[in-house]
Amino acid sequence: MARTGMLFAVDTREIGAFARDLRLVGPASANTMRAAMAESGELVRKSAREKAAFSTGGSTTSVRLGHKGIPSSIQKSFGFQRGVYWFRVRAGGKQAPQAAPLENEGKGHPRHPLYGNKQYWYTNSTPAFMEPALRENTPAILALTESALDEAIAVSIYGGR
Repeated sequence: MARTGMLFAVDTREIGAFARDLRLVGPASANTMRAAMAESGELVRKSAREKAAFSTGGSTTSVRLGHKGIPSSIQKSFGFQRGVYWFRVRAGGKQAPQAAPLENEGKGHPRHPLYGNKQYWYTNSTPAFMEPALRENTPAILALTESALDEAIAVSIYGGR
């Protein structure tokens, strides 16, 4: 009896080569991504310092307590952990304990009782400074990250640009 049929085959050699190339990108991306995270953190830190210029810590009480104002308390850090490159920008601490309440989770303008009297609430006119700094620098951060990955791919797969 005659048989009939079709051959269906999947060639996975190209997928294997692609996976091998992707494994090469990981180590090559380390330096470029680290530099991109450092530069991104610096962009946000500078912008946040400009936006927090309202807080110089110049009052007598602030100076006596060692408070230096929010701009000088804004610091950046960056790193790599469990396959994730990250940067962090923080404000506050002992230098500026007022930073977190004034930032108000990125909303700014915190409300509080006027001199502790809960009958009269006051909305502070202080704007947020960290969240707007991140928001306005997001396109630049994405561009830096994309450029770093492009460079890592070019170096690891193609041997350079």
